[in-house]
Amino acid sequence: KGTSYTAAQVWAMQVECVSAILGEISAVREVEADAGKQNPGCYIWGMLRAWEIQQRYRKNKIKDDPMLTGILVRRIVMNGGDSGMVAKLLKYDELAKTVDANHRSLMGEIRKLKEQLQKGGK
Repeated sequence: KGTSYTAAQVWAMQVECVSAILGEISAVREVEADAGKQNPGCYIWGMLRAWEIQQRYRKNKIKDDPMLTGILVRRIVMNGGDSGMVAKLLKYDELAKTVDANHRSLMGEIRKLKEQLQKGGK
């Protein structure tokens, strides 16, 4: 209430923030789970890293976390900024999605290669 943003715009921003938080923690946990199969120390490192990320969000009271600040600024610009800036941000969003898809694909290939090495090495 009291803003120029619609309920749908506020909801979309909240969903994006929660997705970013869970995505950051999930990325660490995914690497930790894969590495934990190779080395138990890596599993512990991943757990501690996920805990560290959670503590950073708590310390910053979530809303003041630097990672989420970028989301908030982008949303403000997109909903009230000039059209040139909005077009650039949309282009960067598409590039980020491409990078993320490539990263996931490469991680899958690495996982397959590790499995093949383990089978061949035994």
